[in-house]
Amino acid sequence: MVWIPEGSPISKLWDNTYILTAGQSVGAGSEISLSLSQAGRNLKLRDSFEDVAPSAGGGITSLIPLTAPMRSPAFYGNYSAMYPNNITGETPEIAMANQLAVLRNWKIIAGNVAEAGHGIDYISLGGSAIADSVGEYGNAYAKTLWEVTEVKKLTDALHESFGVLAVLFVHGEADVQSSTYEAKVLKLWNDYNTAIKLITGQQRDIIMILSVQASCPPTTGVRPKSTEACYNLAKLYPKKFIAVPKYHFIYRDESPYYFGLHLTPPS
Repeated sequence: MVWIPEGSPISKLWDNTYILTAGQSVGAGSEISLSLSQAGRNLKLRDSFEDVAPSAGGGITSLIPLTAPMRSPAFYGNYSAMYPNNITGETPEIAMANQLAVLRNWKIIAGNVAEAGHGIDYISLGGSAIADSVGEYGNAYAKTLWEVTEVKKLTDALHESFGVLAVLFVHGEADVQSSTYEAKVLKLWNDYNTAIKLITGQQRDIIMILSVQASCPPTTGVRPKSTEACYNLAKLYPKKFIAVPKYHFIYRDESPYYFGLHLTPPS
């Protein structure tokens, strides 16, 4: 997911580096899990309530080896858009974490708050007050801050430093023709950056890696505004955003429903 050439000047920033996937269903996973063993010392947050309460939060939290799927099998068969039941298989932050562990020997703590089908308003600050057509709310922003707070407590107890490096933003299909998408993504970065730095105490700004959607609209000859917005943000604010394409990946045939919307697990 992130290519770091050998000999590059990137050095470890903290003892524990947190990365997160946010966005829509492409970020929530692809069918099956491939990363079944831990790479390096990578970890993920576990809530003891996972085994009994689909709402999560409020149990005893701990850090466990990072493997796929991100959440336990008790959740795996009870899929919804909302965290913690949002995971559907192999997720992109695990591949990114594994690469950083192998190439740089970083210890990565990874999270995932992607919400299938939810546009930018649901996953931003204030999304927890917005219900979709099936009565689910957008809890991605709130759960991000909850995870970062819990991980900060756990790493403080170990007397180890902790910071948030990046949000891998896999999004844009639901807002493909939105004229306000660019401004809303920039606001989300600002809200995330301000809140996260208050929790962790880090001086460094977070990076938002924009995994640019290439699936919508399904018709030819229509320019997707959300895709253009991502490239504009990376050009205007190169220290805040990185825009990466994914049109070259392999997409799944999910007929009779649709084709070319979700990626295969290796992609």
